[in-house]
Amino acid sequence: MRYWFEKRDYKQSLFNVVYNKKLIDQNAVLEYTRPFSDEQFFDALIGLMRHREGDLAKEDLQKIKHPVLLIWGEEDRVIPKRIGKRLSIDLPRAIYVSIKKTGHLIPEEKPEQVVELINTFIEHHTPVHESV
Repeated sequence: MRYWFEKRDYKQSLFNVVYNKKLIDQNAVLEYTRPFSDEQFFDALIGLMRHREGDLAKEDLQKIKHPVLLIWGEEDRVIPKRIGKRLSIDLPRAIYVSIKKTGHLIPEEKPEQVVELINTFIEHHTPVHESV
C-alpha cells in the first residue's frame, strides 16, 4: 500500500476531489500529504479499509434516532450525491443539503456555508435542558 501511495501524483489526486481547482496550491498539497510521512498512517489506513464506513444496513440506519445533518457537494466524485440522498432516506431524522459547485472537500471549498449550516442545525436540534 505504501508503494502505491508513493507513486501517486498528489496534486492531481486533489484536483479530482474538488470542484474549485484554484484551491489546490503547493501549500494544500503539502498539508494533505503530511500524514503520509507518519509510519502509523498506513496502519490506520489498512484498519479503515478492513472496517469500511458506511456499511450499516438500512434497518440499522433506521434505528438511529438522533438528528443528522448530511452536507454533500453536488460535484463530489469520491462519494456521489446519490449516496447522501439514500442516507437521508434511511436515517429517519436526517437533513440533506447539497451545495452546488462543490466537490468532496466541502469545508475547504465552502467554509462559510458549512459553518452557517452547522450553526443553524445546532440551533434547531439542540435540546434545551432546564435547571432544577
